[in-house]
Amino acid sequence: MFDLGTILRDTSKQSNNDVNTIKELPIADLVPNPENFYGMREIDELARMMTWTKDITPLTVKPIEDGKYMIIKGHRRFLAAQKAIAEGYINRTTLPCKIRTYSDITFTGADGNNLTITAADLELMNLVLDNKGQHSKMTVAEMEKEYYVLYPLAEKIFESLPKEERKEKWQGSKQLFFAQEIIGISYTQFRRREMLRKLEPKVKQAIDDGDLTMSYGVELAIFDPEEQLQRLEEIINGERVANIKEIQEEKRQRAAEKRKNSHYEQIGSELLGDKQDEPDTETEDESDFFDLPEKKIGLAIRFGWQQRRKFVIRIGWQNQNRIQR
Repeated sequence: MFDLGTILRDTSKQSNNDVNTIKELPIADLVPNPENFYGMREIDELARMMTWTKDITPLTVKPIEDGKYMIIKGHRRFLAAQKAIAEGYINRTTLPCKIRTYSDITFTGADGNNLTITAADLELMNLVLDNKGQHSKMTVAEMEKEYYVLYPLAEKIFESLPKEERKEKWQGSKQLFFAQEIIGISYTQFRRREMLRKLEPKVKQAIDDGDLTMSYGVELAIFDPEEQLQRLEEIINGERVANIKEIQEEKRQRAAEKRKNSHYEQIGSELLGDKQDEPDTETEDESDFFDLPEKKIGLAIRFGWQQRRKFVIRIGWQNQNRIQR
């Protein structure tokens, strides 16, 4: 059975260091991970908590060149500790750290093929796991970055698993597997993210800047790019209010109109049969509609009366006149 946490723990045990050993490392030797794409939020609040409790959860780091250590997990704690120290609330020059050395791992999938998860992939997954608590505060840009860097890896892992397990645990869905097992969100949250990915870049930026809510962005995503940008401009200029109920009602009306038009097209196709694709070279009074059997003419008249569709009523009435003549 697939368990990401087990994979990461087993990989950590391959390190030359005891996974439970905590060492105090000089702050000057700690380097942020250049692959970290998450925002550094609520640093002030975290610094105050460290000041009150005098407790700092250990960072996870890996050794790099020149005796330095790159942070894998704990970027926010690192910045908060620096802030508290700089302001004189904490007196220390080191931080508690767990040292890890990641290696590529290869295992045989259910299809008999080998799958390799690189050390860089493992570091990235640890980075994502460390930010699970930040999901509700993420920007659209961060959500997209999570998707683009991790989804290809999730696909490879998913395809390597037994078919029975894929069907039983994730209903055979790669997206469900990615949401639940890799980034740790519900499928509903994942679908919301998918809608946000359909937005124009300017609209995404407006959400990240606080000009639009993420919920409004999800609703706006069904509109074409031009309309998205037009609505954004109207909202910024004060000509429109970003009202979710209003846009939801408009979506329902459009969906209902689309279903109605689709129904009319189907009825028209059934009435005209194969002749609807032939060039229209006759006058309206002599259209192919007059050649329909009596049963279909009656259907057209009844349908037109019920739906108040003038073009059907008119054609039916013209046919009735021709019968009388």
